[in-house]
Amino acid sequence: MTALKPCPFCGAGTTEITPNGRMWTGIKYSEPSSVSVRHWCDSVPGQPSRMLERVGRDEASAIEAWNTRALLAGQARTEPDLAPGVMRCARCKFRLNRINLNVNVGTVTAGNNKTEPCPNGCGPLWPVTWKQEAEEAMQVAEGLCDRAVAAERELADLRERLGPRAAQPLKAEQAKDAAEDAELLDRYGKIRGDLKASAYCVGNEYKPFHPSASHVRPEWRDGWNACYVAAIRAARAAERKA
Repeated sequence: MTALKPCPFCGAGTTEITPNGRMWTGIKYSEPSSVSVRHWCDSVPGQPSRMLERVGRDEASAIEAWNTRALLAGQARTEPDLAPGVMRCARCKFRLNRINLNVNVGTVTAGNNKTEPCPNGCGPLWPVTWKQEAEEAMQVAEGLCDRAVAAERELADLRERLGPRAAQPLKAEQAKDAAEDAELLDRYGKIRGDLKASAYCVGNEYKPFHPSASHVRPEWRDGWNACYVAAIRAARAAERKA
């Protein structure tokens, strides 16, 4: 049996070989559906615990899967540092992310980097290195930053061209609402008593609350009063049109 190589991260820790999916048949346990090599790195103060796992059909294939990526610390790499499961077409930039769903053990692992044809018919899909991943992410980040800076410049230019006129419609609408509210409220902020008894009152069940009423939640009280004011405002507007 091939020996397990040490962990490439800590070089120590604890490693176990565990059979998965064994079931009791009534006479004996069945053969495992897969075998896992699980490794726990030594704990480091201030760092989260880490468990590494490689899965194979049997013990030999699980050990082989572990040893193919368990490079010794300081050992020179003989192949590029590929991003596991990431493939890309050099022409159309189609990207494929391969993953393995290990149903028997409830884990998700990265797929392989085997070349296959591009679904767009451009040619083969090639593996992607971590360096290429980092460069692509940097390009995307720089593009988003450039767009944000350009948007800020356009907004500043628009504000400069519009000048004070940009805020005039909003201020005029706010002033109109404030004037109408002043006609509906008394100096204590309550609905005017004469309006409560007028045709603007929408039935006895639709009475406003006192602005400082504490027997109801403030957001309900304020929302109810705002609806009452809106109803009176709409009634007054309908009268003006008539």
